[in-house]
Amino acid sequence: MNTRISFKPTRLGLAAALWGLLATQSVQANPSYEYRALKKGLAVSSSSSGNPAAQLSSSSLAFGGVALGASEPRQVALTNTGGTSLAVSSVQTTGAGFSASTSCPALLTAGQSCLATVLFTPTSGGAYSGSLSWLTSLGQPLTVSLSGTGQDGQGALTANTSTDFGSVAVGQSATRSFTFTNNGATTLNGVYATLVGSGLALESNTCGTQASPLSVSAGSTCAMTVRYSPSAVGVVSGAELRVASSASNSPSSLALQATGTPSDPNHANVALFMSMDGTVGGGIATSADATGKAIISTGSPAAYSATSAFGQSAYFSTAAVGGDGGCVTSGTTTLEVARNSAFELDTSDYTLEMRVRPSGLSGYQGLLSNYESCTGVIRGWAFFLSGNRVVLNRANGADQVVTFSSSLTSNTWYHLALVKQGNTVSLYVNGVKDATVGTLTGDYVSTINANTRLRVGSVHTVSATGLVGHLDEIRMTRGVARYTANFTPNTTALTYP
Repeated sequence: MNTRISFKPTRLGLAAALWGLLATQSVQANPSYEYRALKKGLAVSSSSSGNPAAQLSSSSLAFGGVALGASEPRQVALTNTGGTSLAVSSVQTTGAGFSASTSCPALLTAGQSCLATVLFTPTSGGAYSGSLSWLTSLGQPLTVSLSGTGQDGQGALTANTSTDFGSVAVGQSATRSFTFTNNGATTLNGVYATLVGSGLALESNTCGTQASPLSVSAGSTCAMTVRYSPSAVGVVSGAELRVASSASNSPSSLALQATGTPSDPNHANVALFMSMDGTVGGGIATSADATGKAIISTGSPAAYSATSAFGQSAYFSTAAVGGDGGCVTSGTTTLEVARNSAFELDTSDYTLEMRVRPSGLSGYQGLLSNYESCTGVIRGWAFFLSGNRVVLNRANGADQVVTFSSSLTSNTWYHLALVKQGNTVSLYVNGVKDATVGTLTGDYVSTINANTRLRVGSVHTVSATGLVGHLDEIRMTRGVARYTANFTPNTTALTYP
């Protein structure tokens, strides 16, 4: 068995102490030991588990982007994976911006670990690189590569709560607040906020606009509040808040999430919706029903008017409609909706509502009607004014007439809501339930004549006269009694869906 030991110390100290320690080991049990004097006097390489050995937790540390003047720490662990103690002398770094410290003991026993902390503190913008060297009794330094980026005037855009506005009904709105922070050591100039996305708007903004950008000093912030007010149903695509500045990472941006939902939870039950909005003086558009049913005008029965509850209204200027009993395609001066079985209101619940402003209160003035008497048997329903009173006529061979108690006044806007629930029918005038409650008996469902269309502003009987006045926001809902107690009518325009 041959064992070669050489020791050439250059000075007194740790290496001499290690020599004394290692000389006490039983070299006979492991003839492959080799001891060589290097640098401070001693280095050990071994193929035996009885010797000290070292392992690092990482061979590289990446610090990413760090703002100027700030420090970012990272740690790396040294473990003695050998069978005897490992001497640890110091840690050193190379490369500007990096420094290191360690609390490791002078001797690391077998299986013991300790940490070195490396700080990255950039002083200028750009890429940095360096290394950490850990000196031990193994002789050859243990090294870790270091990298990072100095970011001059780094800007950070953050959401105070969330970037998601959630689901917001058309006609409603929601807000979210955001903060832009200058994390750098120098002032950011040319700061301004922009917003992309339908229905989104900057409600408040201290970050400046493209026309009037601002400056944000080091460590300071500016704030924005974004309001989402959907005008249509669906997901807003490509929504984003951006803040431009002189920062190296400009523009800072956040993707926003927002979805517009129907303002009316019963929108799927709506059979007719006419907002009556259009060019003042023009005829009622063939697309005036938002549910897609065709509008048919004969003899210029109505025109859009600026006198309205919301937006515009339909103004009916003549009472001479011309009755036809619903037996021909139209009267002489009528506004109609193409025939549809949805208008044949059955024994289920329903709600007919509208805004009406009668110019006068005499005789019969039709509001909505799906009524015919072509074969001598009256069928359907008619909702109309008789003098200053509101009337429902429901028929299937015989009339069932409900005349309500409320008295209307001319040239006054009213919200009328006719609600059928079960076998009872009620009228709400401006949200207040009329004293009269009608009881409907029997089933009046039967096939309406193929030529019968829904009339707006008139009824179908031979003696019928049309409304003289304004109609606005007509909505028919099947299968739903929308109002079952007094309520406050909408104060903004209804929307569909």
